[in-house]
Amino acid sequence: KQWYQRRVRVTPNKTTIRKGQLIKMKIQLENPLKIPLKNARIRLEAARNLRPVNINCGQVKPKHKISATVSVPTRRIGKRQFVASFDSDELKDIQGECTVVIID
Repeated sequence: KQWYQRRVRVTPNKTTIRKGQLIKMKIQLENPLKIPLKNARIRLEAARNLRPVNINCGQVKPKHKISATVSVPTRRIGKRQFVASFDSDELKDIQGECTVVIID
């Protein structure tokens, strides 16, 4: 499981941003398996800052990379952790995270 967890990357367009502004999160994942991943989906969350955002990715081909960019509002001041989770029929609960500082 640890090996797969390093496969999800969450990259913000800024590491410090003002409250109320939109931040863009780029989520990337590579299918490490030799089989396609069916019913693939990504979920982006940030405790007390963001309602979960769900992205359906369909099928991910073997050794293929997928990428999604999501613009999300910043609602609360402080250091906030954004977590992206990847699930499919073949792989479950693969996660990546990043931290963003939200200022007033």
